[in-house]
Amino acid sequence: MEAKEKASFSSERLYLHLLGAFPGLVHDFDAKWKNWQAAISSSPSQSEWSSGLEFAALTALGPKVIPLVVYKLALKPDDATAVYLYNILEKDAEFRAPPNSSSDPEAAGRAILQKNFDRNRQVRNTLADWEEHCARVSSFSTSAFYTNCEEFEQLLSYGCSIIPHIMLEYKKKDWPIFGYELLHKLVWGCHTGLQSVGLDDEYRLWAEWFENKNHDEAPHYRGPGTFQTRTDA
Repeated sequence: MEAKEKASFSSERLYLHLLGAFPGLVHDFDAKWKNWQAAISSSPSQSEWSSGLEFAALTALGPKVIPLVVYKLALKPDDATAVYLYNILEKDAEFRAPPNSSSDPEAAGRAILQKNFDRNRQVRNTLADWEEHCARVSSFSTSAFYTNCEEFEQLLSYGCSIIPHIMLEYKKKDWPIFGYELLHKLVWGCHTGLQSVGLDDEYRLWAEWFENKNHDEAPHYRGPGTFQTRTDA
């Protein structure tokens, strides 16, 4: 299998995993994508693609939909609108499309597919390493034993684009119990400060956000035991 075929296959596999585990996210994205496509169908200029409410609704979903945008490129590598949306959502310059993306959207699309293929592999390996670390310190109940480690910091370095990978692992019952700390640090840049939590409740909060809410509506804690959504900030 050629490199470009591997990249497309990897994107499709991740898409199908998300569709199976969190169908609400995929359906919401698809609906907002279609609304945006309809709104810009008569606008050939990229300068007009981000001006409408449809684009605002789509980008409000945040980086958690990056794999869904990449899948659009797996289906149609020269989709200039997917390249454009991807570059808006992707904050890491290393993984964004090259500067000439508007003049050669197919080359940009294939570059995005390859970059994400490489990142997906790195993220899977690092998640597995963190899971092993958590297993080694599983006799401790304090979150610091799970988060003060090289593996946790490496995951943070990937940024919010890895949230879909985390949620797919978090859905597994045997995954590290402090997955919510990783998500909170990625989204808000700080630990929760929680002293005691209901682990199932925490998963449900993050799963509900991931599947049905915008990026800035993620669970947000300020100090021990205090829960606030972003809209309360």
